[in-house]
Amino acid sequence: MFMSIHQKPPKFLDSPDPQYTVSPVEVVIAEDLDGNLLKITGGEKDSITGKSTVYAHNKIRMKMLEGKYIVRIKVKWTDGQPHEFTLNTLSQLPVSVKQIDANLYPKFLNKVYLDAGKKLKDRWQLGHSCEFGSGWVGSHIFLYMVNNGDTKWTCEIFFEKLEGLKLAKPFKTSDRTVKVTIPPKSNAVTWAKRTGEGQVAIIWKFNHEWHKFE
Repeated sequence: MFMSIHQKPPKFLDSPDPQYTVSPVEVVIAEDLDGNLLKITGGEKDSITGKSTVYAHNKIRMKMLEGKYIVRIKVKWTDGQPHEFTLNTLSQLPVSVKQIDANLYPKFLNKVYLDAGKKLKDRWQLGHSCEFGSGWVGSHIFLYMVNNGDTKWTCEIFFEKLEGLKLAKPFKTSDRTVKVTIPPKSNAVTWAKRTGEGQVAIIWKFNHEWHKFE
């Protein structure tokens, strides 16, 4: 199946900004398996710069079996005014699409990126049976942490360099720092968003603390 999001050409919009072109779009698709959200795709990385047509999977056909899927679409309207957009699907089989309340899927991105993190093959071993990994989903980079040990792990990540990215709210303590406390036998995830079409650059430094869990 192909899926795309279309914005109207600026000349057909009643925008107060004469310089308005099109707005950045974020797309994340997950399969809903009894409440577990399994990542399918994260859209085009360059969609963050704003394109009239954004494909959910870089113009590549998605292999999707019969089932229930959640599509999260976020448009950052650059002129501050909401406009209409269209979600199109092209499939050999019938596809039923309906708009739902976002509150039906709280912490959607958190659940999707936890699933993506669990599937990472390459992770850093940080001691005390704790691991860290990262990966891209569309215009987001997620940071996955898992504590397989028996002690409570506090992981603080300071970004000495963070160019072309902005930290998301989960566990953010400053514009360049996230701090996560992870109990034994559990995991956590946070992420950062691309801010434009330029290259991104990241240099991070870890500060760890382990404590007996009570």
